[in-house]
Amino acid sequence: MRPGHIEGVEFSPRELHLYPEDLKLNYCDKAPITLLSIFSGKTIICNYVASIDPKKVIKAQVWFQVFYIVPGGHALAPVTYSVNPMVKPP
Repeated sequence: MRPGHIEGVEFSPRELHLYPEDLKLNYCDKAPITLLSIFSGKTIICNYVASIDPKKVIKAQVWFQVFYIVPGGHALAPVTYSVNPMVKPP
């Protein structure tokens, strides 16, 4: 394994679960990742925005996968996230 950093992300649905209307990456930490940082528990911060239509989703979880892309275009193993949408009263 060579040192690198997160170059970008790709989003995809998770099986047949509900999926957000839109997902957008706002920011992802591009700090170097080394073998030592992996074993010491390095945290990489990424910020996503998910658009969810409250008319379609009521008290249901929304699922999506994120593939972290490293230099060379290779994807790391996907990470699955589930979100419980909260609708603010008008």
